[in-house]
Amino acid sequence: MVHEYERGWSIHLQDTLWAHHTSSKTATGFLPYFLIYGCDVVLLDNVLVSTACILVAIELNSNADICGQRQIEDLESIEALRQMAQEKTQKYRAKMMQVYNRLIKARVFAVGQMFLKASDHVKRNITGPSKFATNWNDPFIVTEAHDSGYYHLRTHKGESLSNPVNAKWLKPYYC
Repeated sequence: MVHEYERGWSIHLQDTLWAHHTSSKTATGFLPYFLIYGCDVVLLDNVLVSTACILVAIELNSNADICGQRQIEDLESIEALRQMAQEKTQKYRAKMMQVYNRLIKARVFAVGQMFLKASDHVKRNITGPSKFATNWNDPFIVTEAHDSGYYHLRTHKGESLSNPVNAKWLKPYYC
């Protein structure tokens, strides 16, 4: 949207927010507007052109007793609907976590295996000292493995590193 309207994008912001708040969300199954205000959105077009929903609302509002009773019922049911939305959100998150965990492969390295370790500039996410700098350091050998994914390493010359290294900064070395 910003690229389309380089200078006048702020004019369209209110319309965009309205569209966002009146669109059903996958995680909850409800409109954000409904979760906040407890009622569905009534668009101006629906008011101008008498739809069945508007005609029923006008009829209910004409009778004060029925209208009051209906509002109490709506207030009582909104907590149940919010609870249902929360349950749907939890199910959606569990499903997304399951999909994510299926795609992730655990890195398990054995003691004595050789690896390359990521350079410090890669770990810090900064540019290297030169454009020809290597992203991986010389081969290291695993001396101790922990269940949490950390490994103690030593160089191929026998010098041990003082700090353990996380598995995400290691990749297998094939000689």
